[in-house]
Amino acid sequence: MSGQETEKYTFYEYLIFFWKKKWLIPIMPILLMIIAGIISTQGKTYTGTSIVYVGSVTKETWLEPDLIQRELDKELKQDLDYTITKGEKRTTLSIEGTDKKQVINSLKRLTNLYHQKVNGIYKEMHRSKEDELNYSKKYLLELEESAQEYKNALKAPNTDTSLEARYFDLLREIEKRKYDYLQKINEIEGELIQLEEPRVLDTAVNDQGGNLKANLLIATVFGLFLSVLLLVLMKYMADARRVKKA
Repeated sequence: MSGQETEKYTFYEYLIFFWKKKWLIPIMPILLMIIAGIISTQGKTYTGTSIVYVGSVTKETWLEPDLIQRELDKELKQDLDYTITKGEKRTTLSIEGTDKKQVINSLKRLTNLYHQKVNGIYKEMHRSKEDELNYSKKYLLELEESAQEYKNALKAPNTDTSLEARYFDLLREIEKRKYDYLQKINEIEGELIQLEEPRVLDTAVNDQGGNLKANLLIATVFGLFLSVLLLVLMKYMADARRVKKA
């Protein structure tokens, strides 16, 4: 066979050789996929995140990350590696780890503790406003009773006329106070309506490490490339030996 004919059928010869050795092609991709799977699994980390809406709580101790962490560390019985991020009327708690179950449990405990603290402050605020409202209503009732007594005294036939002017002055003063306390009661009731209770908006644990799918894809492509390269090298060596023997 001439040199030109040899070059003409070179590609065909490689195809025949590849077909005969086709069982070698998947070996390298499978091997690399196994290695990539092991590495990805060992390098997997989990990130747990909770978002707590703080509502109407304005106490800086439970809004600033550094202050929050200092207060939470006092309550936690064991050290937790966590981060705190401040947002608009919300606080984000994050925990990372390689044990998914441990991350879930730690995040739950941390979230419950923080929510319990801010909710306690909210309840104190709500209770204080209710006490103020109840006192104002009670005082308003006392003013109404006093006003009624003076009105009855003015209507009485035996009322001393020298006291009538004094009674009218007292009634005017009582009416002014009643108006002021009605305004105050309306304001307090409006503030109670606007008070927002803290709540947990979202809790999630995500796989943040490993990139298993991407690593498997890369391993497959690279494995196929190495398999083809290996077959080309094997064909080249086989042809070299054949030429040498000839």
